[in-house]
Amino acid sequence: MLCVNFLSAGVQSQEPSPKLDIDCSFPPSGPFENTYGVGMGYHTPIECNVDNPSSYTVEIEISWEWQWGAELLDSEGDNVEENQQINANDNLIFFLETDSPRHQKIGDYEIQINAIVTRYGLGQDAMYDCSDCEEESTIEVITIHPFYDYSHELIDNSSGWDMEEWTYKIWSEYFDTYMLMFPDCPNGIFWQVYQFSIQANHDGYFTIDQWMGEVHEAWVIDANGDKSTPFSDMRYEAGELITFKLRIEWNMDQINETLMSETTGSYYPYSVYLWWSGDAYMDNKQYSSIKTYHPNHKINYRFENSPFWTDISYSGSGGELQQTDTMPCTIGELVGYDGTTIIFQEGDDYQISSLSMISTIMIISVCALFAKENEHLKN
Repeated sequence: MLCVNFLSAGVQSQEPSPKLDIDCSFPPSGPFENTYGVGMGYHTPIECNVDNPSSYTVEIEISWEWQWGAELLDSEGDNVEENQQINANDNLIFFLETDSPRHQKIGDYEIQINAIVTRYGLGQDAMYDCSDCEEESTIEVITIHPFYDYSHELIDNSSGWDMEEWTYKIWSEYFDTYMLMFPDCPNGIFWQVYQFSIQANHDGYFTIDQWMGEVHEAWVIDANGDKSTPFSDMRYEAGELITFKLRIEWNMDQINETLMSETTGSYYPYSVYLWWSGDAYMDNKQYSSIKTYHPNHKINYRFENSPFWTDISYSGSGGELQQTDTMPCTIGELVGYDGTTIIFQEGDDYQISSLSMISTIMIISVCALFAKENEHLKN
């Protein structure tokens, strides 16, 4: 044993101290491409490879310089110690998972990752401290992605829109069951008041769009609950929590007039789509190619330590936060019902519809509704 130790020491005195090669430039395997981080409490781990090209077994110490927290993981996603051992002419792969404050502003942030040999030798019982080994380092960039927290709550609305207020059931001999029937489309202004809140990690603005359905108008509600100014967008700064109220209005008189002019035939069933969509847009054009993440994206864990972002938005595009109301109704005034037919008045004309005809048209309308929604989902 003494001969082996002296021999080892003699060999080490003739050879230079072992050096390491560290490479952390591998693109992440998921869930993002060409970037490392996302600012929603989770960052894609940085993958690093440390090569030991020497003929010695080495013990190394891994360290890093990062503003916030980080964890060292193995390929299975389990936590490991900073001190690791690499056999001669072998390598070590590790992952570094970093975090940042939830609303840390979007941008590129540098992280320095270091590895240094602390001991080396021929094996566990023949290891020697290395006083002149040099630390090897690499600098990588973590991009914190744009995202925002968002919520909206319906706090008031006009009457006459709840289903029990504008529908009723009649017996259909054709289908041998009670069926839901719809009166004429309402007139006047239909409105809804929502309270919004948004907090983002970027400067930008929030707006609502028509998305689908009938044209609407939106107004900002002041502290007294009154309409103040027409709404176009709401500005915010990174990290700022803003709360505001909007009143969204649909002019049913104009909608009915438009539908009357565009519809042909003696019976006019129609589904009025009163839909709107909200989204936030950031000012920083440097990161405009990166999708903005929001509550329509959730983390799903395919494996215990393997999180992936999944889009759960209504349309599947991830971009819309929709609120929808749909009223199936008829264009024309309901005059009466004698047990077998429903009579509608349009101007000076009376339209008589049998239950079987109404039921058939209702089915066609529902199918058209689903076809329209499916077409949007595909797009």
